Amino acid sequence: ESLDQGPVIAYASFKGICRVEGGGFCGSRTNRFASALDLSNNTGLYLICRGDGNRYKFNVRTSEKVSETLYQASFDPPSNSFATVRIPFSAFTQVKRSAPVPGAPPLSPQSVYQLGLVFSRFEGGETKFNPRFTPGPFSLDISEIGVYRDPMQHSAWVDEGPVARARARAKASEKPLGGEVGNVALPEEATDQVM
Repeated sequence: ESLDQGPVIAYASFKGICRVEGGGFCGSRTNRFASALDLSNNTGLYLICRGDGNRYKFNVRTSEKVSETLYQASFDPPSNSFATVRIPFSAFTQVKRSAPVPGAPPLSPQSVYQLGLVFSRFEGGETKFNPRFTPGPFSLDISEIGVYRDPMQHSAWVDEGPVARARARAKASEKPLGGEVGNVALPEEATDQVM
């Protein structure tokens, strides 16, 4: 993959076929972390990704035990090219099986035990539907997942510029969470294009 004649982007794909008969959602998640991540010195999570026109959800589990209750935020990744999607912790809502939990506390990022992605026809419970859901094949390509710091951001944001990574890092402090995919550095000349 080439990003406006930039570097080759390494990525993993969350993809499959989502059928509404007998479900209507697909998910993928990390293994539970051996010890909790303390992300409290950050504003939120970012993904460098490319979507397919569908809306996805990012999951954060803040409990050691496995349950149907976790924190979730929807995001609309750009189609056609990689861009940075930033989701502040304040955008996450506690849910149980996609339905908001009434009176739940806000996400506390000091104890993160698991991260995940969901493609679902549901948006806020089993009676409210995702307006950007298309049954059938889906694909979300992800180059990097990390944390960022920008106290002025309160809602999900997408930078669709040709050097999204360089711009986002110039605007806010980002730190990749690591992994086997991504963490691809831009060439030095790309930093000259930062606005």
